[in-house]
Amino acid sequence: MLDDDPTYAYKVHSIGQAMVTPDDITKEIPDPADAPYAGLLYWRSSYVVVKDDFADHVATLVGIVGPSSGAEEVQKFVHKVVDADKPRGWEYQLDDEFVWQLQRTAVWRFSTEDSSPFDAVLLADVAVGNLESLAGAGLFVRAGSDLARSYSTMGFLSSRISTPIAASEGWYVYLGGTGNYVHNQILVDGNEFGRTASKGLEHYQYSLMAGFTYAWQRASICLSYQSDTEPNKSQTARKNFGAITLALRI
Repeated sequence: MLDDDPTYAYKVHSIGQAMVTPDDITKEIPDPADAPYAGLLYWRSSYVVVKDDFADHVATLVGIVGPSSGAEEVQKFVHKVVDADKPRGWEYQLDDEFVWQLQRTAVWRFSTEDSSPFDAVLLADVAVGNLESLAGAGLFVRAGSDLARSYSTMGFLSSRISTPIAASEGWYVYLGGTGNYVHNQILVDGNEFGRTASKGLEHYQYSLMAGFTYAWQRASICLSYQSDTEPNKSQTARKNFGAITLALRI
């Protein structure tokens, strides 16, 4: 990746937790046709090489699904604090299982000139692992400052568990979407590629995304909104959520 003398390169390390539940969490016995209760605790390491209008991402993720992820305790605590419905089916969650994923993402920037306040970013992505295997692409338009330096951070959108960060001072807003063919996804399929599977994984998945990122000299904040197609064939609704990402450059 370094053979062509890139403009710069950087690493991003993240620790996170994710959870999936059936649509109706008030049932003590979950609907077997819906997605299972599943929690994920993970560590993700990304290495990014940036050239003039092309960025190359390589990422490795390791983690665990199941009770050891702590998702049950976190969700119950948050729902108690905000007075939301108590999730009652966590005793049926996936068993503990080590998960991994290798991911490669390519990012291309299109703009009339480096100083332009507008650009377009094209993503191509492939990932393999027992956590999730997929291939897909995305297209985004942006407006902001110092776009030529920050465009590589858009590659983090393809992980679907991360939102963009800014590599240096500046800001941008973005709007666009991704489409993916997902071969397997343990949070829907269940342990061991289907031993406790739900009714079926929706292989063709689409996302609409919008957000705002602002960066200082050593820190950045990103506010984002995402609308995904339902990952389970037994459901038809879109999944909508927002996220706040804080990043520190060390």
